[in-house]
Amino acid sequence: MKIKISKKNFIISCAMGAVLGTILFAAIKNALAPDSVKIAFYNLSENQIEAIKQESKKFTERKISYKFTTIDSESAFAKTDVDLIFTNMGATADKMSESIPAKKRRKIYLNSKVLAGSSISAAKKARVDSNKIVQVPLLFDGYELLLSTESLRKTNTQSINGWNEFETYAQKARESYRMPLVFAGKDADTFLAVITVLTESFGGMEDCLKAQEMILDFTDDDYNALVKKLVSSQGPLYETCRRLKKWINDGIISPEVLRLSKSAVISLAEHHHMASFIIPLSEHRNFSDEASRKFTTIPISSDEQLTFIPSNRPLNTRSIVSPVICAVPMTKNRNVSFFVSHLTRENAQERISNLTGLAPMHARCHVPDIYSDDVRFWIAASQVPTTPLGDSAFTSQQKKGAVADCLRNYILEN
Repeated sequence: MKIKISKKNFIISCAMGAVLGTILFAAIKNALAPDSVKIAFYNLSENQIEAIKQESKKFTERKISYKFTTIDSESAFAKTDVDLIFTNMGATADKMSESIPAKKRRKIYLNSKVLAGSSISAAKKARVDSNKIVQVPLLFDGYELLLSTESLRKTNTQSINGWNEFETYAQKARESYRMPLVFAGKDADTFLAVITVLTESFGGMEDCLKAQEMILDFTDDDYNALVKKLVSSQGPLYETCRRLKKWINDGIISPEVLRLSKSAVISLAEHHHMASFIIPLSEHRNFSDEASRKFTTIPISSDEQLTFIPSNRPLNTRSIVSPVICAVPMTKNRNVSFFVSHLTRENAQERISNLTGLAPMHARCHVPDIYSDDVRFWIAASQVPTTPLGDSAFTSQQKKGAVADCLRNYILEN
């Protein structure tokens, strides 16, 4: 029996077949096409950005296409639609995490195994919200005090245990060096980091957190009033600023140090015009190999001291001051979790540590040299790293610069 199909039904059948074919083709195309992850970088250096971009090419377990952008200001962040942000831990990173609506935040997932390879202190640096990891530390840029090997020899200094012994060494070094102690005081972030370094050393992490809280809570525009509170006899920065004033009066620090740029510090190191300096690992990388060989960490005579910064406080209360590059997931895109997990694995950590020169969060991966290994060891051997005030207490570059200026002026006052 023949089945007759009307012209109208034939046309409808063909149309339905075409639609189904189009849907099937689109489904196959989407299945074969790579998933997309939109990634933004904020306040990272070019080589730090490039290290993460290069590592995205190494992650071949899943088909992912990456779209990269750089956020250049606080206002630009609000207009940025991304899945993942890489930045320094601190107030801005917290603001990014908190900008996600609560319902969406609950759906963002990072496997707890991302911290499996790190030391306890490094793992504790991760930010956790409602039992979920919302910021993953990846690289550490620890601050340290480095001393000229020649100056140690000239001053016949065998060890330095605490700041009083450092002052004795520095006074002797004045006979040969115009600048016994140097740091890049012109740069707001470096200056505030040095303030944090000294505050941790004199008063502990608690004083750093107190200063952070006071700055974050201050909403007035009278930053001199804020500084007066910070440096008052009961303020968290009192001993730090008192000691800096003393060092300027005693000739250990030249007043012009507070106006020195990062490049000027590198030039002084290259020409061996300083006895010691406080510097982060990332800036240390800008020295030539010859200049680096001329400086060493603090010689100590006690196992109860760590060699990154002098202190008379017990070892079990110390905390290295370190900017921390972290990953901040912004959406529930599953590939964010896969990529961040990849970045915390041993091989990936080794590669991004080598490219940036920073200390990895992974406890066992290879590192580029002794300097990054030292920072990793200091983190493991001390309390949770302290975030420098420039990162922890400010979301506004304008406010950061203004507070730094007021602090400099106060220190330079007689």
